[in-house]
Amino acid sequence: MAAIELEQDYYLHNFNALLKTVSQYHSSLLSADEKRWLHSFYQLSTDAQMLLIRLLSRKGVLFRFNKLKYAEITNIEQAKDQLIQHGMISADISQLYKQHVITLTDIFSLYTKPELLTLLPELVSKTDKKNEIIMKIEQYDDSEYLLSVINEPVVMVQQQVLLAKFLLLFFGNSHQDLSQFVLSDLGLHKFESYPIDASTQLFHTVEQVDQWLALTQLSDLYWHAHDAKDYTAIATLSQSLPNKSAWVPLENKRQKLINHIARDLERNQQYNSALALFRQSERTPSRERQARILMAQQQYQAAYDLVKNIQRHPRNEEEYEVSIRLEKKLAKSVNQVFTAPETFTPKALLLQLANPKQQRVEHCSAGYFESQGWTVFYLENQFLNSLFGLAMWDIIFAPIKGSFITVSYTQIPKPMLGDFFELILCFMI
Repeated sequence: MAAIELEQDYYLHNFNALLKTVSQYHSSLLSADEKRWLHSFYQLSTDAQMLLIRLLSRKGVLFRFNKLKYAEITNIEQAKDQLIQHGMISADISQLYKQHVITLTDIFSLYTKPELLTLLPELVSKTDKKNEIIMKIEQYDDSEYLLSVINEPVVMVQQQVLLAKFLLLFFGNSHQDLSQFVLSDLGLHKFESYPIDASTQLFHTVEQVDQWLALTQLSDLYWHAHDAKDYTAIATLSQSLPNKSAWVPLENKRQKLINHIARDLERNQQYNSALALFRQSERTPSRERQARILMAQQQYQAAYDLVKNIQRHPRNEEEYEVSIRLEKKLAKSVNQVFTAPETFTPKALLLQLANPKQQRVEHCSAGYFESQGWTVFYLENQFLNSLFGLAMWDIIFAPIKGSFITVSYTQIPKPMLGDFFELILCFMI
């Protein structure tokens, strides 16, 4: 299969598809300023539109303009000036710094260590590591001088929050971005066509969108602290969690974050804080973690009562199975007799085959059944999953309002042949 080559301006077409869908289906969720921004974007030249999209797609919000090179943008200087004129980027880093929009670290982190040595020879030395240089810059008391040594245009793109909202409205989640379009254009992700209308949108009020974005921002801060193992920051974030929401999708998202934060606090042995958080969540494994925390605190009876309650009202099979194991551990501590539940034992054919050729077990098994008169097809896990997809296709893609968000980029891909089973399927001649 020949490789798919994308046009140079592929990202412009994808971005326009994003804006078209947002405007068509989610106009009621856009503010007057956001609608004015859309109008302004369409007034830009093609070069300016492509430069803005390029900047929005890159990591960070500050860029050294002279380092930007895009072959498809014919006049990047004019594009920059047009974006500044429309307020879509800013080149006044001194003003941005004074307004506390950016920091000296943000600015000087754009430069390499050799470049910093050239810019500030009297402040830093060759023996300094880059993080030490940045620290010296932050501690220097003459910010005006520091900003004056920047002798090239540095621009800041100012629509990241707006883009985050557009992507959220388009995809219905906060983890997909513009790269999803590319994966689809390249044929790496294929999605089933599905009819939608305005009723399929996830969000119905501006407040829901704002609350979702705020919770996403809090989640991003958590993951940053989690990666840094900053348990003080994680504990502080737990105090910023919003109250319980009556809107089920937002509450599910909130409880998922609660479980993450509580689990980290538990690992840091902040048991009381973790327990209080887990009690706010109904998502698994919150009750399991509560039981384990109570066990760590030697509150065995409370843990045992919780485990028995899980068994009476399990939320899924995994939670039930864990509760059995926990009951076995707790029984002696609370003077109870543990009786293991009966387990289902399926009928099975056990074969012990000689394997002198040291074949893989699948091939050895296939050889045995062929010797018994069977025709054997080695299909890995394809057959059952294909049958399941065919049998359930109309159910999976039933026209239920609200099931899918976007026409061409739904969250359910065409039924994939997943790794559920590894089978040798045999058919009698």
